[in-house]
Amino acid sequence: MKLGAIAVDYDGTIATGDTLDPSVRDAIGTARQQGIAVILVTGRRLSDLRNVAGNLACFDAVVCENGAVLEFPASGRHVIIAHAPAPIFVEELQRRGVAYVAGEVVIETAAANAEAVLASVRKTRRCVIVHEDTMTAGFGAEIAAVLAQQAFFDLDAPIERLAMPDIPSPHSLGLLEVVVPSVVRIVQTVRDVASA
Repeated sequence: MKLGAIAVDYDGTIATGDTLDPSVRDAIGTARQQGIAVILVTGRRLSDLRNVAGNLACFDAVVCENGAVLEFPASGRHVIIAHAPAPIFVEELQRRGVAYVAGEVVIETAAANAEAVLASVRKTRRCVIVHEDTMTAGFGAEIAAVLAQQAFFDLDAPIERLAMPDIPSPHSLGLLEVVVPSVVRIVQTVRDVASA
């Protein structure tokens, strides 16, 4: 059996402290010369990745923003396979003074903003967590765990989570539309939690 492709992560796998070691870049080149496709897979934003890694032409493809953005360096083809953040969400972050960095699909914020989330939960006494990952072991579960630990007695209703079902993430936009929480489903869930 011949190896056809290698998928590698950036942080802590081929890079240390944001830096892609030149020997790793050479090894990637050697693999590609042997006909092996090398795919970089990362949660980082593409612009951030370019800043820290430099030229990405050593990769056949780059999958970034947790799978939402694809880049093919040789052809310059750029594909976005998820929706950009809703403008109302971005406006609310700005209104609340939450520092963030927006990618094409992903919004990044620091753990230091956890206090703003806790303050909101304590004020409303409810929480709905929405994320475009699977329900099990996603970051939404981590947020729910922190809220349960730090704000359990402030809640008047259970923490509600909306996420994809525990299935492999589809790569078709049509299928993504079916499994990713929709605006209608989010609004209905918020209404249900608010009335609980």
